[in-house]
Amino acid sequence: MPIKSYLAHPQPDQKKDLEMALNELENCEIIPSQSHDIIIIVTDTHSELEDKELEDKIYAIKSLRLLTVVAGFETENKEKQ
Repeated sequence: MPIKSYLAHPQPDQKKDLEMALNELENCEIIPSQSHDIIIIVTDTHSELEDKELEDKIYAIKSLRLLTVVAGFETENKEKQ
């Protein structure tokens, strides 16, 4: 179960648009900065494939200027044991 965190930088004057687009995605929580034009994103998916699909959806958002991975790790899937 991949869990990742990102810093998302919006296009100029498009932070609210980016927030709205990110809020529509499943397995994705956001924390908008109150003092800077950045948004913290935390994703929690069930598989590498689902993680890749979510990341592709984030990169496709037009109001996104830059996305930086801060941390990522994979937890053990207890269902396989």
